[in-house]
Amino acid sequence: MENKQRMLVRGALLLALAVVAQQLRLVLPLPTLVTSLVIGTIVNATLVLAVRYTGLSTAVVMCAALPVIAFLQGHLPLVLLIPIVFIGNFVLVVFCNKFWRKHIFIIAPIAKASVMYLSALLLFRSLAINTALAKVFLIAMGWPQFVTAVLGILLAKYLMQKIDSIK
Repeated sequence: MENKQRMLVRGALLLALAVVAQQLRLVLPLPTLVTSLVIGTIVNATLVLAVRYTGLSTAVVMCAALPVIAFLQGHLPLVLLIPIVFIGNFVLVVFCNKFWRKHIFIIAPIAKASVMYLSALLLFRSLAINTALAKVFLIAMGWPQFVTAVLGILLAKYLMQKIDSIK
């Protein structure tokens, strides 16, 4: 029982850290792209740490909660983007859980960015949304997702080394 409680507390702390990171855009006086890269890196690192230190089920709960919270915070303008972000995050944590030692810093980000971009493209085309805002979101669901996933995995690996050296 104590181990389950420990995993739950770790997961809750990582979720709280990710939620606070999503709010950083309100206080960081940086260009939008830079802010998104910083926040995306932190959020992806928390997801990787969650799957590595608390297990897949806790990480999947975080994958579901974070886009809902981002929508409620006003960071996702369409409710229909929630499942797209969930699926992208889900792909990241599943790959990091299953293939951790096999060049994960490239495979998982490619999978995440591809799924998010193609899902957003399918959504916008099926709804016949062809506005400038849709084009911005398509870009945001592409290469920035790849970059923040790579950086998030590298940050998580660095933090894991530091955490493991303390034990």
